[in-house]
Amino acid sequence: MRLLLIAAVVVAAAPSVLAGDPPAVPGADPSSGVSRVEKARLLLDEGDREKALKDLEGIVQDLPTHPGAHAALVDALLGAGENAKALAAARTALAQCPAAPEVRIALGKALLAGVDAAGAREAVAAVVAAPNPPAAALRVHAESLVLLDPAGGAAAGDKVLADALAARPAEAALHAERSAFLLARGKAAEAAAPARKAAELAPQEPAHRVLLVRALLLDRKVPEAREAALTAVQELPGDASVLHALGRTYEEGGEAAAAVPHYEKATALRPKRLDFRRSLAFALAKGGQWKDAEKELRTTLKGSPQDVELRMHLGWVLNRSGKLNEAVAEYEAVLRAHPDNVRALWSCTDIWVLLGKQKEAERALARLGTLSPKDSEVPRLHAQLAWKMGKVDEAKLELDRCLGLDPKNARALLLKSQILETDEDATDEDIEKAYQAAIEADPAHSWPHLYLAEFYDEVMAKPVEALQSYRRYLQLGGPDPEGSVRKSVERLEKETGK
Repeated sequence: MRLLLIAAVVVAAAPSVLAGDPPAVPGADPSSGVSRVEKARLLLDEGDREKALKDLEGIVQDLPTHPGAHAALVDALLGAGENAKALAAARTALAQCPAAPEVRIALGKALLAGVDAAGAREAVAAVVAAPNPPAAALRVHAESLVLLDPAGGAAAGDKVLADALAARPAEAALHAERSAFLLARGKAAEAAAPARKAAELAPQEPAHRVLLVRALLLDRKVPEAREAALTAVQELPGDASVLHALGRTYEEGGEAAAAVPHYEKATALRPKRLDFRRSLAFALAKGGQWKDAEKELRTTLKGSPQDVELRMHLGWVLNRSGKLNEAVAEYEAVLRAHPDNVRALWSCTDIWVLLGKQKEAERALARLGTLSPKDSEVPRLHAQLAWKMGKVDEAKLELDRCLGLDPKNARALLLKSQILETDEDATDEDIEKAYQAAIEADPAHSWPHLYLAEFYDEVMAKPVEALQSYRRYLQLGGPDPEGSVRKSVERLEKETGK
């Protein structure tokens, strides 16, 4: 996966590989002046990958010696995760256009995606040895060095790009490739400077602007990233990718609701871009807009039905919306394709326990115990099931096991508080402290706030504290499908005047 992402960055940072058609090739569209390859590239940018692939395959058949078409096809296949097909297409391209630099670069990227570092280095060797080699070729060479020498390859690869920049400091694509190379090594702080230079040298290239924002966000410099994104939006107002990047700066800054309008604009401009739709759906969910998030996730899944993360997120949204059976159905769909997906097993088990489906929960817990024997969530779920079945002593033993593995497991501490609340010997202060311990373990976990609010409200008669806890629960996106929590907030606001 890492290498596939690297290959995608190379494509984004070096659009000249796709745009390098001769002005009068047989595949040109005389009515628009735009070649068929460029049209396919635009389709890719719009998110219509299926049509773009079909068109590129047709161009390659019609124009078998057109290197730009071959390279574009390989890049599109890599972007779709079709690594084996990309490699086959690259080998076919090499047979048809053995001397074309863009074809050798495409072959190198395909070989990198297949973790054939030696093959990738050999594929671009002649291109790299020529005067002023393309930035994308140098990037492939640099990545191959990393794979061939895990200890010193990163430094050697960076030196390749740095040396080229010393000779060609005004080449934006080289700065972008070096930035992307450094990001792939986890060096976000070092990656920002070359990304910024690329954006300065080629201000009309959206990919360079997006790369800069990404580097700053990974370096946790959210204000600087937002400033760079706002500048990009002002200077490239109709570009969906920079609007999406601006949305990311808000989301990464913990302002999911503020990210939504920018994601919506990006999605409106590029409705077939699944990555844009995914971001919109996730931000809606983070902001507690459950119905809108569910709608967007279902729409996005139609275009990418095998996407595990989308399906898991839809299950989570349905769960938070109180649609437990629908949520389980989504998790079960993941398990049918990936039987050992631990997150899906956890999620199913949580709901099965809540619904009292003992057999299903026990079967899943047995599997989880095999897959993750040292994970504290396994005994925590055992405890939850025992508590649901009325087996208090067994629940306490499982909780001790869980907290022995992870003393800060907030869900376990919450269950411990619930059990303590049923203990006649426990004081109100003991129970209050137990809920507060669960909150301290994970302040962003909404449920302890709700249980503490109800305890303040119904047992301890502390209306101010109850109001604060109810509000915090809602601020954290706690589900309230029937509006009962909001009604409690309104009642306590009238009662306390706060």
